[in-house]
Amino acid sequence: MNNMNNYSRRAKAAAAFLGTGLALVVCYNACSNSGLGVGSIQNLTGTQSVGQQQVKMSVSVKDSSGATIYTDANSSSTLKVTSGGVYSVVINAVGSAPPGASLTLTLQNIDILNAPVTTLSVSYGSNQLPNLQPGDYKMVISEAAPNMVTVAQSYTANVVCANPSFSKTTGTTISVTQGSGQNVYNFSVSAAGDGQAPYLCALDPTGVGIIDTAFQPCGSAFNGIYNNYVAGRNVTVMIKDACNIAVPATVAINFPWAEPAMGGGINFIEGLTGSSPANTSGVVTGPAVGDLRDQNVQYLATNNGGNNIVQTQYSTGSFQITSDQNYGMNSSVPFGISISLTGITGNLGAPSGWPSLPANTLGVAAAKISSFSYSTDQAGDAEPGQVFSGTNCTLSNQGIKIVPTSGTPCTSGTATGNSVTVEMWGHYVCKGLASVGGATMDISGDFDGLNTLVDSCVGGQGQGGGIPPIEL
Repeated sequence: MNNMNNYSRRAKAAAAFLGTGLALVVCYNACSNSGLGVGSIQNLTGTQSVGQQQVKMSVSVKDSSGATIYTDANSSSTLKVTSGGVYSVVINAVGSAPPGASLTLTLQNIDILNAPVTTLSVSYGSNQLPNLQPGDYKMVISEAAPNMVTVAQSYTANVVCANPSFSKTTGTTISVTQGSGQNVYNFSVSAAGDGQAPYLCALDPTGVGIIDTAFQPCGSAFNGIYNNYVAGRNVTVMIKDACNIAVPATVAINFPWAEPAMGGGINFIEGLTGSSPANTSGVVTGPAVGDLRDQNVQYLATNNGGNNIVQTQYSTGSFQITSDQNYGMNSSVPFGISISLTGITGNLGAPSGWPSLPANTLGVAAAKISSFSYSTDQAGDAEPGQVFSGTNCTLSNQGIKIVPTSGTPCTSGTATGNSVTVEMWGHYVCKGLASVGGATMDISGDFDGLNTLVDSCVGGQGQGGGIPPIEL
């Protein structure tokens, strides 16, 4: 249960996306000794037109001695301040300031859910920051002027105690139980350390080095967490003390899981990536080697616990199934698997004929995978997401069936109200999927997807609310 024994090259950075607009880069080593703290600055928005004029603000922060400790002119500059210190924010217009401009600065502690927002009226030149308690803050500087859409530039600031001492954790435990179905888990965390209580915790449930939950008191349960990286994973809890110093602890967890049966009426995508002992024929090459997002991953995506991750689309001759998962944090991106298939024979015909269609109306003997992609989560600029894609895939054990349903017509002469569900499944093997960065990977697994087509009511009358029918 060492801090980062299992994280190799990805131990340097992860992202705690706290749901309020910016990515907070969290160090997986002792942040208090790195000079970086756990904060990073990002300038999210910038230029706005006022007639022919381009308006942008330049922002810097100075300490009590007048020394500049942050400037947005330097993309690698970070802002770390000490609670109780005296700091000023210097705002300058790039070019001419628009006539009648007014500036506002807001601050919100993004470590606390629904934390209050402090709003200050500021001006061009030097403005003193209020004293901030330890925490990670979103700072937004907005500029408004007549006939101008408001310009907003956003930053994050890390505020720590004058004498932080947190360097190691003690007694960290993580236990996991199955939640409301596949992929849904409940976490119980106990953690403390040699810092200053109380402690807050956030989780990396997928074991890839990216914090995917908000911070909360360490004794509180993390319930209903969706996780599509199952089986054995090294889960990290990021522990933050009252001084806002974060230290990780890692615990090996075996997530319970079971693959649904193909053709069993359950949406799912399962896969095993290369360089796994259970997938000795698979390989991962280039920059992907050692990246826990794409190496040794037992992947499973299902629709449980209100998480409709697996989506499908059937149209004549083709079928697509995807499993985009997004933790909804500041810098999160959708990640998962996308499989496109062609070569499906047969036709569903008009909706009026759906109730009499046999289950084997469609055929997949000639079906093939036309494209495949595997995408990963990201941790901001520290660990950008990767997308592996390709067409070197084989399909086997494929099957397809339809389940038609007779409906009630909405009104005479309009839609039938009938529906039909198309279910397709199969086993895939993909070799040499390539990413932009030059890495490659192999993956193999199974999928099953159900897509329901509905002949909805037309117009403003009847039962359909004016939804147009699906055209086949």
